[in-house]
Amino acid sequence: MKFSFIIPVYNCGQYLNKFICEIESVNLHNYEIILVDDGSTDDSGNICDEIAKGNGKICCIHQKNQGVSSARNHGLRTATGDYVFFFDADDDIEPEKLYELLRKIEKEKTIIDIAIFGMAFDYYYKGKMYRRDEMITPLQGIQDEKGWLHRLEALFHSNSLSSACNKVFRREFLIEHGLYLSEDMFIYEDLEYSLRCMSFCNNILFEPEVIYYYRQSEDEGNAGRRLIRLEHISDLVVRIEKAANELKTRSKEEAQEVTNILLSLYLI
Repeated sequence: MKFSFIIPVYNCGQYLNKFICEIESVNLHNYEIILVDDGSTDDSGNICDEIAKGNGKICCIHQKNQGVSSARNHGLRTATGDYVFFFDADDDIEPEKLYELLRKIEKEKTIIDIAIFGMAFDYYYKGKMYRRDEMITPLQGIQDEKGWLHRLEALFHSNSLSSACNKVFRREFLIEHGLYLSEDMFIYEDLEYSLRCMSFCNNILFEPEVIYYYRQSEDEGNAGRRLIRLEHISDLVVRIEKAANELKTRSKEEAQEVTNILLSLYLI
């Protein structure tokens, strides 16, 4: 079984070598790392080329700046692995815990469409972490749609659906259903993607262990600037509604779970 690590890179080359070493420390025999330089304006593109030089398991793609979703989609179209990750270049992972998760996937006879694992949000100020919030999935083990559909609301409130980084996706499943990230969304795009993927998937493997550590940007104004770019917030809500409502068709009994998620989103 082969695993593809898709890593968009934009002006964060200083973190790359460390993160690549962490992935290599997982000690997988069959994997590839796809670095997608999204039009970096610093030396990140050159750093990507240097890292990939002479390493057959790492490739580097350069594109004009089009955003993280475009970079992830470019990587997905290039990937050859059975399962794909969408990781961020400035984050961290627990190599041993990730290895154990992937061993579970390899050994399992049941076809797993998505695996969702625990993650932490690390907050930094002047280069030092001052806070960590852990996201633990409320489910454990392999769940078919009957098992996870009735816990959708709990998954939403635990932040299990808010990021693409705490998941590994079966590539054939994504390609079969045309599941690419929405490149015209620049906020809540990961949530919309998670909901859209789950409207098609059957078996999900849940691993509560924290495996991924998301580095919260020190630039506190970044989220504010993205919100200002929203001319009509209703347009954003409609996109997420569409993805969420597809889940209602899976089970009439669990439709209220989806409705409650949307009500929570409206309040946010």
